[in-house]
Amino acid sequence: MKDNCLIFIIDAPISENIDSELKKAFGTERAAHIYMDLLNNSYKTAKNIPNTSIIISYKSSTKHPDLTWLDEDDPGFLEAKIKNLNERISSLFHWSFNAGAKKAVLLASSSPEVKPDWIEKSFNLLNEETVAIGPTDEKPYLLGLTRNNLDLLEEINFFTGDLTDDIYEKIKKHRLKQESQPKTYTLKGEETLRQWMESKDSGSYLFAQKHPLKEHKKREKKKNHSTNTLFK
Repeated sequence: MKDNCLIFIIDAPISENIDSELKKAFGTERAAHIYMDLLNNSYKTAKNIPNTSIIISYKSSTKHPDLTWLDEDDPGFLEAKIKNLNERISSLFHWSFNAGAKKAVLLASSSPEVKPDWIEKSFNLLNEETVAIGPTDEKPYLLGLTRNNLDLLEEINFFTGDLTDDIYEKIKKHRLKQESQPKTYTLKGEETLRQWMESKDSGSYLFAQKHPLKEHKKREKKKNHSTNTLFK
């Protein structure tokens, strides 16, 4: 495990795991494609961060028992056995530090224009007295902590609507410093989807609405692969 650790929470791209707001805005099938595109985009960004381990908590499905749909190299993951999001996030931060990381950043996938240098700066600014945050109007696209600041998680409810503001308040309450990265948006409807598409070169985005979701690519992997962890 490297000193810097990026944490991902990923659920298999099936209807029950897709955000209800996305399904309402785009319909179930299209929302699933967009969800996959967002995850692919965030994971690609994460892989561009040097000297960083990536830890993935994955809730699999029968159709998608591993992460070959995300990365053909079939990255390892920690099997998500905790259903409560707050507990799932807390356990991942604790796991990362127990595995040897000194700094850990939780990266969300719902903000598609997060830049690699924003994440790198977050790691550089993190210390025992400082929390890193990437703000949006709703939920942050990243949250960075050191082991010394883990108590902050006990007071954060990741289900709240105004999560970014709530975290700022908790940071202040704990008398910690905060280092904010540039504010960006959360993809949640046609307008923000168009904004993302227009920011990319034509043909560089996926949005493969004409094609069905890829079936799980069968591979000769270890049966217990789902309990492995990816270390970069």
